[in-house]
Formats: sequence, structure tokens, C-alpha cells
Amino acid sequence: MSQRERLRSMVSTPHPRLQISLPVRLHPLRRWLKHWAPVRVIMVYRDSKAGDYAAGLAFHALLTMFPIFLGLLTLLGLVTRSSDLDLRVEQAIVNSFPLGMQVEVQSAILSLQHSAGTYGLVAVAWLVWTGTGYFSHLEWAINRIYISPNRPFLHQRLMGLGMICALSASIAAGVGAAWALSEVKVLSPVGFVINWLILALLLWSMYRVVPNRRVSLHESWPGALLASFLIQVLNLAFPLYLKVTHNFNAFGRGLLLFLVLVTWLYLVSQLLLLGAVLNRLMLGRVPNIGRSHEHESDSPWE
Repeated sequence: MSQRERLRSMVSTPHPRLQISLPVRLHPLRRWLKHWAPVRVIMVYRDSKAGDYAAGLAFHALLTMFPIFLGLLTLLGLVTRSSDLDLRVEQAIVNSFPLGMQVEVQSAILSLQHSAGTYGLVAVAWLVWTGTGYFSHLEWAINRIYISPNRPFLHQRLMGLGMICALSASIAAGVGAAWALSEVKVLSPVGFVINWLILALLLWSMYRVVPNRRVSLHESWPGALLASFLIQVLNLAFPLYLKVTHNFNAFGRGLLLFLVLVTWLYLVSQLLLLGAVLNRLMLGRVPNIGRSHEHESDSPWE
């Protein structure tokens, strides 16, 4: 046997799985943990490789986020011709980011608006193309969780167009909520709950529309409520991360903002797919499409 064949056999030889035997008295606890809902969600999240998909989604969101917002603001300006409404919508978009990032995000949006002000129709076309592309990518990731085939190209783009409309509706609801909170001081303490419900409605529509399979109302609400709540908590806690990384600006504040924005988008993408995994569990067992672990006795998909 040549050296090349010997190396190839070493690489292709399957390695035995490490088996850890627990004491007998811990077996009931192991069985209970295996069927405990949070543990099942984490195990399915791991088995479906949703964490790997979140990295690609975060990168895609980084490329398309500002074009989407710019296109929405441009379209709004072409339709309403109201500078006051434009400012309210812009502020609602900025407020969707964590507190420590809002100034930089607003500056970036203003810069894009200034440079693209004379190219309104191009900005709207950019919105349609990049927005539908992102939701097509999101469909691909969620379909891997649901073990479903992808839609044809045209159907994917139509689905993405519908989700752009849902995103626009949620921004409009955010503008209305911000106005109500500023006018009615009694509502200020429940601002977190109002924003949570608005985001939950957007994610509920996403979890129902994006997967290429039928997802009923009661199967889509749990993931929407969980993911939207965790995203709101993340936005509240993220300024702590900004304080920790504030002094690490050896490469400049622009690069630091880029790294912080990527981190936030990555965590948000993880939470979006976590909600999809929870909804996937609400469906129970799904017919196997090339997934051998569905037949394993310890599989959390059972």
C-alpha cells in the first residue's frame, strides 16, 4: 500500500463515537431532561445545524439591511411627500437597533439618503431585489429546519415581496407606537411590551409565510413570541457589550461599529432560527427527507 493510499484510508476510516455511561440512579434524570422542552429545542437546534445557517443569514443581512431601509424611505418619500413622516419612519427604523448603535446607524442612513436622493427608482428596485433575496435565503435556512424543499425562483421572490410588505407594516406600527408613547405618558412603562408584540406580529407572519409548507396559527405563535422576546432582551442588554468593547478601537471606530453590527446581526439570526426550531417541534414528527438521525432512538425529533 502506497503512502497516499495509507493516508486516504486513515482519513476515511470512521472514528468511534465516545460513549459516556451514567450511573444507573441518574438514568431517570437523563430521560426527564431528554423530554424537557428547553433541552429538546436546544438538541434539535444543534441537530438541524441552525447555528451554521445563522452565520450566512447574518452576513446576508449585513449586505442588504441598509439597501432595504433606504428603499423603504425612498418609496415612502415618493408616495407621501411628507418630510415629517419620513423623519418618524427613519426614527422608528433607528430605534429597532440597540441603544449604543443608534447614532452611527442614523448617520449611515442619512449618508445613503443623501447619495441616493436623485436615484429614487433605482433605490426602490434595489429594495425589491435585495429584500426578496434576503427572504429567499431565510426560506432556505428555515426549510432545512422543516426538512422541506425550496420554492421555485419566482415563487421565492413573490414570497419575499410579501414579507417586505409585512416589514413595512411593522415599521408603520412602530411609528404609531412611538407616537402613542410620546403623547400618552401613562403608556411609557409598557413600551417594552408594545414593541415586543409588534415584533412578534412580524415574526408570526414570517414563520407562517416563509417555510415551504403549511404552518398553522397555533404552530407559529410560540416561536414568534419566544424569538421576539429574546430579541427585545438582547437589544436591552447589548449596550453592556458596547461598553466592554468601547476601548478596543485600535483599528478605528468604523471597524469597531462593523464588528459590533455583525455580532448583533449574528445573534438576532440565531434567535430567528431558534423560533423556527420551536415551531418545528410544534409540528411533531415530519417525514424524513434524507435525515438519518430521524431514526435514532435518542433523536430529539421523536
